[in-house]
Amino acid sequence: MSQFQVETFRAQIMKQHGAKGRARRGTHEQRGGGRGLRPVTRAAELAGAMRRCAAEAAAAFGDGRGYVERLLTAARHVEVQVIGDGTGAVAVLGDRDCSLQRRRQKLVEIAPAAVGDPVRARLWEAALALAGSAGYAGLATVEFAVRDQEIAFLEVNPRLQVEHTVTKQVRSSRR
Repeated sequence: MSQFQVETFRAQIMKQHGAKGRARRGTHEQRGGGRGLRPVTRAAELAGAMRRCAAEAAAAFGDGRGYVERLLTAARHVEVQVIGDGTGAVAVLGDRDCSLQRRRQKLVEIAPAAVGDPVRARLWEAALALAGSAGYAGLATVEFAVRDQEIAFLEVNPRLQVEHTVTKQVRSSRR
């Protein structure tokens, strides 16, 4: 990401959210394993964070593209597992709380996530809408940050993940 792109984006963020803005975090498109995340709480920090993300991504993946996403502090990391048949028909298989982490690596997953029913309904609705609108086929994990009643979309992992065994175990024990 060029300095011009960072400055243009920063100006857009400040215009959209006012001078104080909202906390953000810069990340690179090819992030994985919690790498490439840079929390940013002041507009002046954004350009440097994006440069570091771009350099890390270029070195690790050969691709320095990045983006800025909302930073929801003191939030829980909740994942919703979905399955789709490619026609727009999708279903939720369950959810997990993956908040216990060390260096942004998940240590413990709790299923189902300890969120209230209204929040769970909103998470599931968002995950279903996303997967359904894409005509998704297969298993995917839709990740969110959750703080009280507030939800922020993080990313989708459109592949089988090691965490899917947690959902399988929970679903199997309900029978």
